[in-house]
Amino acid sequence: MPDDSSPTITGHFAVWDGENVNLHNHTAASTFNLHIDGVTMHEVFHVSISASGISISFDKPSLSCH
Repeated sequence: MPDDSSPTITGHFAVWDGENVNLHNHTAASTFNLHIDGVTMHEVFHVSISASGISISFDKPSLSCH
């Protein structure tokens, strides 16, 4: 039997990732979203590598309370 004094935690999360690759270029990206009891975490990651070897990447996390 559950203890009625136990706190209830509710929330949801979602994750997505994808890649595009050919003989010359490579791109990868992902997102992560988490929302639990008024706290939200969101993160975006991206990396691209061109045929000339130039690489661009970033990782952008954020945290907010509602």
